[in-house]
Amino acid sequence: MPLLDHDAAMRRQYQRSPDLKRLQYERALDYLASGNDEEINLAGTILHRMDYTDQAINNLKRRMALGDKMNYDFIIVGGGSAGCTLASRLTEDPSVSVLLLEAGPDYPDFEHLPVDLKQGNNVWRSAYGPHSWGYEAKGTPQQEEPIIIPRGKAMGGSSSINGQVLFRGVPEDYDNWAIWGNDEWSFTKVLPYFRRLENDLD
Repeated sequence: MPLLDHDAAMRRQYQRSPDLKRLQYERALDYLASGNDEEINLAGTILHRMDYTDQAINNLKRRMALGDKMNYDFIIVGGGSAGCTLASRLTEDPSVSVLLLEAGPDYPDFEHLPVDLKQGNNVWRSAYGPHSWGYEAKGTPQQEEPIIIPRGKAMGGSSSINGQVLFRGVPEDYDNWAIWGNDEWSFTKVLPYFRRLENDLD
């Protein structure tokens, strides 16, 4: 197979299989870390097939040459809904390195999910299962017994234990935030992002 046809075929495979793309990326990092010129060039070929720009590849080479694998452009603490979204958006630029820290476990695909996360529509299994922090709270001093506050302890945070339920929120709340000084949080300004989420069929 000619080289260009092979590159195109590999790109199609990466699009169909994010896991393959991740494995190839990790292999490229190993090649870069080897210090061997032939393997470094091979890493460049792999990354080009993954649509990395020359600038992004050179940045990776520079990082690996300096031995600073543990240096990142951004460190995000918490792999919940906001943290995962922010990490995803930032890494759309392949020259940016991001470390996403999450206290709970991460599962590679749906088949590996434990039953309490796989059946998120079952509230008792998900919200009160082993992947919740199990926080307790009282609404008022008059409340005798605390109630459990489900908060997710897994990659995806609480979105992993709430059955993927999404509510937009009350428009007046967003408008109040804008009035109080958070200009970018008015309902009309956040509405396009809600629509983008609601049209994400991935």
